[in-house]
Amino acid sequence: RTSWELSPFESIPSAFWWTFVTISTVGYGDQVPYTTPGKIVGSIAMLYGTVILGLPLFVVGATFGQEYDRLMKAAKRRQDALNSRESRLQKSHLFTDKTQQYKKTAQLFVDEYSSFSKAIEDASPSIGVPFALATTWLDTLRAAL
Repeated sequence: RTSWELSPFESIPSAFWWTFVTISTVGYGDQVPYTTPGKIVGSIAMLYGTVILGLPLFVVGATFGQEYDRLMKAAKRRQDALNSRESRLQKSHLFTDKTQQYKKTAQLFVDEYSSFSKAIEDASPSIGVPFALATTWLDTLRAAL
């Protein structure tokens, strides 16, 4: 034990600082080991830092990705539900509009039938249409309703 080597670390807190910097993979380079055992310890500290810091980051990143996908799918389901509801409402309004249109058309048809039947009853004797024929026309027209 004749040769004692001087440590590049001035104190124990300085050595802790070097370990922290190495584990966090920053590696400022302000302090470095010179001996083979020191380099081995430094290499182990670097690998340890990579595993300890890298593994949780991977897990957090993967979990974030899963959560983001889940939120995007939920948003898409909500949007699809809204679109579906809008589509049903538009079809409902279209159906209501068509129903209103059919009611108006039917009312116009009834009004026209009434005016036509009145005109036939009034005009058939004067133009020579027999009453039985005029009644048959009106019955045929009423059956069409």
